[in-house]
Amino acid sequence: MEIETIIKKHKSVLKSYKDSKIKKDNTFNLFFLISNQYYKENLHSDILAALLNPNGEHKQGSFFLQAFLEYLNSIGASIHINDYVNSIVQREKGRIDICIKSENKHAIIIENKINNAVDMNGQIPRYYLKIKGQDCIIDCVLYLTIDGLKMPDTSTWVEKYIGSPWSDKQSKELNEMIFSIGAYNGESDDIYNGYLKKLLPNLMDDYCKAVIRQYMELLNKLGENNMNNESLEKLYKDAVSSNNYKDLVLLHDMVEQMPLFRLKKYISLFKNSKGAFKKIDNWQNWIVFFHQFGNGTYHNLKIHIIPKQKETDVEVFEQNNTNKENVEMILREIEEINNLNYVSGSKYTKTFAFPEEEGEMIEYTKQLIEKLTNSTLNQ
Repeated sequence: MEIETIIKKHKSVLKSYKDSKIKKDNTFNLFFLISNQYYKENLHSDILAALLNPNGEHKQGSFFLQAFLEYLNSIGASIHINDYVNSIVQREKGRIDICIKSENKHAIIIENKINNAVDMNGQIPRYYLKIKGQDCIIDCVLYLTIDGLKMPDTSTWVEKYIGSPWSDKQSKELNEMIFSIGAYNGESDDIYNGYLKKLLPNLMDDYCKAVIRQYMELLNKLGENNMNNESLEKLYKDAVSSNNYKDLVLLHDMVEQMPLFRLKKYISLFKNSKGAFKKIDNWQNWIVFFHQFGNGTYHNLKIHIIPKQKETDVEVFEQNNTNKENVEMILREIEEINNLNYVSGSKYTKTFAFPEEEGEMIEYTKQLIEKLTNSTLNQ
C-alpha cells in the first residue's frame, strides 16, 4: 500500500497526536528547565508535601489538604474530613516520603514511586508499624506511581525483612487500606485529573495556579511521554475493526529502516566526492566514516555522518587524540570553527534536522570536505 494512502486512512488520529505533541513540546515550563531533576521522586514528594501542608508557603491554609482528602474518598478511602482539621505534613521523617498526621492521631501515608523505584524489603509494613506505634489510626496508604499499574511488592512482607512480628491478618488489614494510584495515566481518578485539575476553578491565587499548571504539565509529560490517550484510543478502535493497523506496522518498520537506508545513500553519494579522504566506509550500519585524510600530519582526521530518526550529525575529529587543539586549529583555518559545536575530546559536531535540513546537510558536508581538501593541511 502507498504511504500516502496509509497516512490518509489515519489522518485524523495522526493530526490529533501531532497537535498534542506540538502543544507539549512548545510549552515553557520551569520544571523542564531543571531537566536533571524533574524525574526524581524527591522533587515530586517535595511539591506534594508543600501543597498539602496547611501551614505551607502557599498561604492557602487547608485548601489543598481538604481537597486531597476528598480526592482520597473519591477513589475508595473512608476518611472523615473533620479528623484532619488540625494536621501536620511530615516529609521524609523515618524514611516515609510523606505522612499526614492530625492532632487527634489520624494518619495518611504516601509512598512515592513516580520514578518506578523498587520497594525496599518489608518497606510498607515497616512504615505502617512505625506510625501505628505512635498510637495513630492509619486511614489510608497511598502508593503513588506514574501510571497506577505498579503494585506494592508483598513478597517481602515477612518478619525477616520487617524486623518485627508480622501476621497474615496484618497483611490483610494493610492491603485493604492501600490505594495504588497513577500520577498521570489519562484516567479520571489519577492525581492529575482527580486532584490537581479540580483545584484550579476554586483557587484564587494566580501564583499557586501557575505552579500547579506547570506541575500538571510535568506529570503529563512523564506519564504520556508526549503520547495522547485519546489518539491511542482512536487508533486502537481502528486496529480492532479493520486491517489498517497492519499498514501502520509496515510503515513503522520502514521508518525504523530509514537511518540505515540514508547511511547507504550517503556512501553512494559521496564515494566519488570524498576529496582528500582516501576511504569512505559503513561502520556497523551506524556511521558513514570518512578516513585516511591526505598524506601528512593530519592523516588521522576523520568525518562521521550519523543518520538518526529525526536528525543527522556531522562530526569532525582526530582519531586517537583526546586533545582538541589540532581540530580547533583546522576548523579555524577553514573558517568553520563557529559552525560546529565542541562535544568532547577532539570532536566537533553540527546537527541537521531530518528531513527538513537534509539538502542543507549534504551541501554542508560537500563544502566541508572541499575546504579540508583545499586547505594547507593537505599540502
